[in-house]
Amino acid sequence: MRKVFSRTWMLREEGIGEIEQQIMDGKIDGNTGFVAGIGVCKETISDKISGVCLRSTKFLVNLCDNLRP
Repeated sequence: MRKVFSRTWMLREEGIGEIEQQIMDGKIDGNTGFVAGIGVCKETISDKISGVCLRSTKFLVNLCDNLRP
């Protein structure tokens, strides 16, 4: 989670990927993971760096596609 709030854009992007991987691997419960993922997207989707914004958007799409009730 520290990486998501880092000043370095590469660490923010890497943090999104790590959280996504943990959720998709089932290390985080589906409901809790969905709420946490939405929170991460909320913080990062409006980032000034386009790579972070794009990564966050892809994460949101993947989250919605894979964690349907």
